[in-house]
Amino acid sequence: MTSGSPRPPVRRLFLAADTVGGSWASALELARGLAGHGVATTLAVLGPRPAPAEAARARAVRGLE
Repeated sequence: MTSGSPRPPVRRLFLAADTVGGSWASALELARGLAGHGVATTLAVLGPRPAPAEAARARAVRGLE
């Protein structure tokens, strides 16, 4: 890519979040919003395994892996 050339659009984002505290909900909200713009998100989970309800909310987000 040469200087001054437009960057190609981002299509995938790698995101890390902890299951404890507010970062989990924020990460899911971000992934949901980005999916509306064609961006897929890979979420690396830190901390304890998400509760079943949290895992279900994550599975409902389009484009979230």
